[in-house]
Amino acid sequence: MRHAGATWLAAVKQGLGELGYTGELIKENYDFADFAAPEPRVRRILLAAFGHIPTSFESAWIGVTVGSQDAQSLRRFHALGAPQILVLDQDSVGRWKMPATGDPVLQERFPADRLLEVMRGRRDTWGREVVARAKAISFSAQPLQLDFYDAGLVPTIEATVRKKLDRLLREALARALKAHQEHVAGGADLAGLYRLVFRLLAAKLLADRGHPGQWAAGDASEVVSRVERYYYGPQPIPPAVSHPEVQRAAWRYMRSSFHLQNVSVRTLAYIYENTLVSSETRKQQSIHGTPPELAEYVVRRLPFEHLGRDERRVFEPFAGHAVFLIAALGRLREPLEPGLSDRERHDYFVRMLAGMEEEPFAIEVARLSLMLADYPNPDGWQLKQADVFAAEDFERELAQARVVLCNPPFEDFSVHDRAKYHDLRSVNQAAEILSRVLDQPPDLLAFVLPRVFRDGQAFRDLRTRLVETYGTIEITELPDRTFAHSEVETVLLLAHGRNRGVLALHCATVQRQDFPRFLTTGEPTRSSSVRMPTGEAVAMSALWRFPLGVIWNALSEYTTLGSVADVHRGIEYRLPLRAHWDELVSAAPRREFAHGLVNVEYDFEPFRTRARHYVNMDPRVMRGGAYRLPWDEPKVLANAHRLTRGPWPLFAVPDRRGLVLYQNFHGIWPTGEWPVEVLAAVLNGHVANAFIDLREEKRHNRVKTIRAVPIPRLSREGLASIANLVREYEQQREFLESEPSEEADRRCRELLAEIDTTILRAYALPPDVQAELGRHFARAPRPGPPSPRSKVSVQVPLRSEAENGPWVDRLEVIDPPGVNRLLREEPELAALVAEAADQIGKFIPGAHMSLELLADPDYGDEEQLFLGVSTILQDGEALEALRRFDQEWWVHHVRRARGLLCVDLSDE
Repeated sequence: MRHAGATWLAAVKQGLGELGYTGELIKENYDFADFAAPEPRVRRILLAAFGHIPTSFESAWIGVTVGSQDAQSLRRFHALGAPQILVLDQDSVGRWKMPATGDPVLQERFPADRLLEVMRGRRDTWGREVVARAKAISFSAQPLQLDFYDAGLVPTIEATVRKKLDRLLREALARALKAHQEHVAGGADLAGLYRLVFRLLAAKLLADRGHPGQWAAGDASEVVSRVERYYYGPQPIPPAVSHPEVQRAAWRYMRSSFHLQNVSVRTLAYIYENTLVSSETRKQQSIHGTPPELAEYVVRRLPFEHLGRDERRVFEPFAGHAVFLIAALGRLREPLEPGLSDRERHDYFVRMLAGMEEEPFAIEVARLSLMLADYPNPDGWQLKQADVFAAEDFERELAQARVVLCNPPFEDFSVHDRAKYHDLRSVNQAAEILSRVLDQPPDLLAFVLPRVFRDGQAFRDLRTRLVETYGTIEITELPDRTFAHSEVETVLLLAHGRNRGVLALHCATVQRQDFPRFLTTGEPTRSSSVRMPTGEAVAMSALWRFPLGVIWNALSEYTTLGSVADVHRGIEYRLPLRAHWDELVSAAPRREFAHGLVNVEYDFEPFRTRARHYVNMDPRVMRGGAYRLPWDEPKVLANAHRLTRGPWPLFAVPDRRGLVLYQNFHGIWPTGEWPVEVLAAVLNGHVANAFIDLREEKRHNRVKTIRAVPIPRLSREGLASIANLVREYEQQREFLESEPSEEADRRCRELLAEIDTTILRAYALPPDVQAELGRHFARAPRPGPPSPRSKVSVQVPLRSEAENGPWVDRLEVIDPPGVNRLLREEPELAALVAEAADQIGKFIPGAHMSLELLADPDYGDEEQLFLGVSTILQDGEALEALRRFDQEWWVHHVRRARGLLCVDLSDE
């Protein structure tokens, strides 16, 4: 066996060489950390082939071992990251697939003497170039079909490493802080402690990767000094805590932790963003780091190949931990000729990549990350610590750059900033930096921007400049929580190609439930493309083509709601409502108070509301003149504060009681022949809700958007017919409230469907256009009377999946028969729901969950379960907890859902 094994191993090495794996891309007796082991453990594989340097679980492609192996024993190679393992035996070769979870799967077995022949025949699937299209995100229109490649493998390993590294650094920081309190007088030097732990991390990385030098030798102070000399040489550096006892406490813990040889650059970026940045620094520097997957998407979408080899100079202002530069390095590496030496390749990258960042610690992290990405080459990176808005070198860097990639701060300049900086053109930092970049427009441009960029006044002139400069512009609307520690809604702007009189505009939207898929495939939820003359694009009020464009084109000649009604927002107070609730709101009638609505969450649904409060109408407490509006006249009530994140953002209710509305609502008064019942029916309909959903941010429905809603063409007879239907529904809904029954509930829903159908028919949309509109609502039930609620019962298949699950008593099923049916039809979905609920309980202790079916046969033929999460955590904390659930668990299992399960914070 020993002789045969050596023979076959030689054949493997020859075959790998012919497939493009040469030199340092092949490692014999490769050691790697078993990240899943409870205690630090290093494993070894006979041979490993990597797609690129540096070697890590991210670049591993093929592992090779010898001897008789079974699935259970091969699990020890999971952390290697190679999607397939070749097992060489006496007479045969087994090819095993390494899945994200579970045991390896035998794909095939063939005679050992055919090994070289088989490898030569697999060039299209085993070749090194395939790595760039599979393990790196290629976002190809035609995804690879590889029988052995599980796209969830690397993310699964990465999630494990992130947790371990995060725990390691937090514990090291805690021990250093304790030693600092014991041995150093005065308050804790948090910045110095962060730097100390980071430099010790750098030493461990260099030592574990076998970089030449005694990185872990001697005491902690020697280790720190060695790292500082290596990174910075003789130049001044920001100080780390230097007390020997503090250094010793942190190093004693870190040096004995798990092996870091095959940790990826992306993991380091995550650790910077989530562990090594204090909340104070994050707030001061407006840090909302770019997810590495998004940076990868950007560099794959931009046509670097349109630039010459020596023209691809990339500049990243506000570089942070250089996530864009690291992604660009990978993009630049692929077309380089294989004969380049390490030094030649490194010198090329150093010439092509430059970054600027004010935060000194971010520069340190960026430097290490780039070194690791170009391992084993030394420092030399063009990373300048400077204030981008004041740096003298900024203009020079722009002049040299052909590619600019930027995630700027979104905040407005403070009063101090406006006094500090001269010649500011905008009050907003993102608008200001985009303006300066467009003074010397690069060939390829990518910016992360606040969503207001699409149509906000602050960006109007910049939109014009972009259109007049570039021939292709892509705008992708990203969901909230895309960026850790930030709830600001964002868009991704890509621009390239010179304008020659015609603009190619591509617009895409990524919804929350589709974001994990977008990060792995680049496929948005919806997209539209159009070519138009530059002049037409300049005249657009918004640089955006709304999805469902075929519908808005069909309705472009229709009049709008503003032609038949006045729309006004509710009353506003000079005083903060919450702080002065008892002064401004009463549960019982009082002098100078009027019956009205305050919160949309209370008893507000299409065509029906219950007024619980009385609101203060004293002019002395008012801001603005809304209190003077004719509140006692018939009108329609509509929510200004959005109730759901789905495609039904607007509820409308006819009001004949003279209710006064707080600013969470709008009042809509008819100005012509349209009855309030018809206005409400139109605003509750599919067209109005799609129109508003695609134009508004997640929290508000603005007056100007409601006024712009296209309305159907209705005769007097049509108006009367719809008004009668609405009044009949209102009567039936009251009956349902007083005497609940399945029959009354069914009749209400039938009437809702009839109203919707009548309104939709009045728009006279072609069948294909109407079908497109239907698909927009396919997975969202029509809001109406509350569905019956009950606790999970033994009839729901979840019980069998979670007899020992602590979350069962905190999961409520809405409409159990519908949920029951889908879970019985999709038994594997029940297991996934149970696992997801269990994980949510770990990430958000004390969370309550609801499970409901998001479909109605009358409004679409697709069904989906929605697992809603409610918690007592504050909004920011809840968002961050759910983001961690997404990154560390859900992203690795979302494919199992097959679009049938969505997990998000509940709107309740």
